[in-house]
Amino acid sequence: MKYSVKNIPANLKKYRLEHHKKQVEMAAFLEMNYQNYSKMERGCYKPSLQKFVEVCEKLHVAPNDLLKN
Repeated sequence: MKYSVKNIPANLKKYRLEHHKKQVEMAAFLEMNYQNYSKMERGCYKPSLQKFVEVCEKLHVAPNDLLKN
């Protein structure tokens, strides 16, 4: 299995859709600006390591889960 930061957008979207949330709802849950979350899900915004860890903690997922292909 390959791991890459390039997989974060697709895995975030997959997680969001599995939990039946809109982008604005996910952004609020993650305590993020909606535009930044939207950009992150599209791959236009790369979160800092600190923000990435915060997202993983709030979603209760291991970092590998968002990085895996």
